[in-house]
Amino acid sequence: MKHPKRYAYYCIEFLNEKGRKQLKQIHKELHEEVKKIMNDEKYKGSMPYFSMNFSGTLLDRTPKETK
Repeated sequence: MKHPKRYAYYCIEFLNEKGRKQLKQIHKELHEEVKKIMNDEKYKGSMPYFSMNFSGTLLDRTPKETK
């Protein structure tokens, strides 16, 4: 069931180190934009709202890439 005030998304894929770094940067930029909106007085209101992001890998080190 879709809810008009909720959003959830997930994506799981195998990446190389370059792809992981690019996604990390995109997430950081998105987080900065979210903070700007949440801290802007013109958007303040009575609705509690949260935003979070989790991303990463379960590997302790980057495996050697094979071609």
